[in-house]
Amino acid sequence: MIIKLIYVLKKFFKSLWLKIASRFKKRVKPSGGIEQSEVLASKKIPMDTDRFGNEYGIKDNSLVKFKLAEGQTHAVIPEGVTSIEYGVFSFCHGLTSVVIPDTVIIIDKWAFHTAQL
Repeated sequence: MIIKLIYVLKKFFKSLWLKIASRFKKRVKPSGGIEQSEVLASKKIPMDTDRFGNEYGIKDNSLVKFKLAEGQTHAVIPEGVTSIEYGVFSFCHGLTSVVIPDTVIIIDKWAFHTAQL
């Protein structure tokens, strides 16, 4: 009886977790920005390289991708960028400083999640 109850509960929580995870995957941000999972999956955003070797992607004047070069600790966002999208600098653990130009007027939620600034 107890084993059957454990089996049923395990199955229930697994299905509940799958439903929750699928909702986060399909989430649309209220700001209209690009979800981080879409950005990382997309191959259509061309990547440029700054003078430090960091790679970044800009779409419609929004910084949507960033990859910190090995051994680098700082980044310079190019002039003309007007927004920093959701999660762009997330998990850039070596990042200690960012130069943000005056043209940036929007920084989305969690743009610097877990960055050690």
